[in-house]
Amino acid sequence: MMGIQLLGYAQDKAFVPKRSIWIKTNLLNLLAQRPTLTIEKPLTSHWSVALSYVNGQFNRILLTDHYRYDGFTLDTRYYFNRLDYDSFSPYVSMYVGNLNRRLYSEGISLDRIGYVGFGSRDFYGQSARMGVNIGAQYICTSRISLDGHVGLGYGKYYKQENRIDPSTKSDGYIDANFWLSIGYCF
Repeated sequence: MMGIQLLGYAQDKAFVPKRSIWIKTNLLNLLAQRPTLTIEKPLTSHWSVALSYVNGQFNRILLTDHYRYDGFTLDTRYYFNRLDYDSFSPYVSMYVGNLNRRLYSEGISLDRIGYVGFGSRDFYGQSARMGVNIGAQYICTSRISLDGHVGLGYGKYYKQENRIDPSTKSDGYIDANFWLSIGYCF
């Protein structure tokens, strides 16, 4: 019985992607004009851990003149199928991380009197966040990987500053993320 268990362990040890590291970047972040970097390490044929740096900037989007963010996330992923080359594997993951956000916008009045419009905003916040992702990864035989996921979580500010109205405080926010990454398996 012990020999069969060791044989199974030895076969799992010979698993190629387990000894590898994946370097990925989120293609959707090209819209945010900044790069992202993810380093993922398979731990077993079904589990991996990933560390990501996110960074982005938007100008003139959703009534905001300038929105900039950066931070780190640490993911623990469980793949439903065995990780292998030329394979497709859906996964779920839990993430924790931080996010620094900067929002700035000039106020806009839509009428002559000033009753209808949007107020000015100058906000900076640092937060801790956590949540879950669902996604899938395809590893080509050429060692290129395609990874897509959507995630939902909650972020809580531990430091914030509103220069326009210092008395305004935000408790937290819904943390949503969308990734479509391409990477290489070393």
